[in-house]
Amino acid sequence: MQTVYVIQTEMKKVVTSLGFYGCIIITFLVSFTAVLNHNFEKNADESIINVFMNYNKSELLNTTNFSAYIAFEKGGNSWLSMFIPIIAAFSFIPLFCDQRESKSIRYSAFRVNKLSYNSGNFITAFISGGLAVMVGYALFGIAIYFMFPSLSEYSLGMQTDFMEMLKFQSEGLSSAYSKVGMPILVIAQLIEMFLYGAFSAILAFLLASIMRNKYLVLCIPFFLKYMLNQIVVKLYSQAFDNIENPKEILADIATIINPDAMNSIFNQNEYIFRIILLNVILLSLAFFSYNIVMNRRLDCGD
Repeated sequence: MQTVYVIQTEMKKVVTSLGFYGCIIITFLVSFTAVLNHNFEKNADESIINVFMNYNKSELLNTTNFSAYIAFEKGGNSWLSMFIPIIAAFSFIPLFCDQRESKSIRYSAFRVNKLSYNSGNFITAFISGGLAVMVGYALFGIAIYFMFPSLSEYSLGMQTDFMEMLKFQSEGLSSAYSKVGMPILVIAQLIEMFLYGAFSAILAFLLASIMRNKYLVLCIPFFLKYMLNQIVVKLYSQAFDNIENPKEILADIATIINPDAMNSIFNQNEYIFRIILLNVILLSLAFFSYNIVMNRRLDCGD
């Protein structure tokens, strides 16, 4: 119960902080930078906002690739994927670091035991990172709904092609869509964004247990993610350097350790269990490491 009390208390601080709403706004704006179309005549990629500004309604209805759902789905592949460690952590880390720097953390910690307080803060960081990104993305989705045509506005043939594409991406989502309709796809996308933001915020929070400089805490995960992305690209490159005889083991490893896998977890098909298992293991290690470091401190304000 003490842990729940800490989570409630810290979440009240989070939702009244500028960092939380800054995270929401940045997520909303950055999502529009995702590439929605490749213009072969100009040989240039066109972002969501560019397509909206440069194409009329009849042109948007020429392909379901310009539908509201596709634009909504593509939003997570924008610059958001590069800066997600900073954006997600920004919802809680500055607040936490400022509390540690000012020593005010001891006035909250003395009411409960160390384990409950530290566990509550860890869970709060996880929830706030996911919640801020999800809310920002939900606002992006609302805007997209009014900017692009819905699937019902396309011809039956195009809707059938969309169903085939969805079935190729994910059998589970395709089946759910045929039974429930578009709401299930939107909910699935928002769940993905929550998990994406939540897991992306944890490394920064772990670093906050050993350093006070919030700028380093926010930036180091960004560089580590960039390095891991380069490793994934290299593994894919080596896996498919001989297209007739691909190295499937390397491709499997690259898919599982991809830091952006949570962004499309429901489309991972046979990899979904292994990706979730790896992330849960890393989350558990981070949780225990954070508690070990913080519980060893004699002064709660340190």
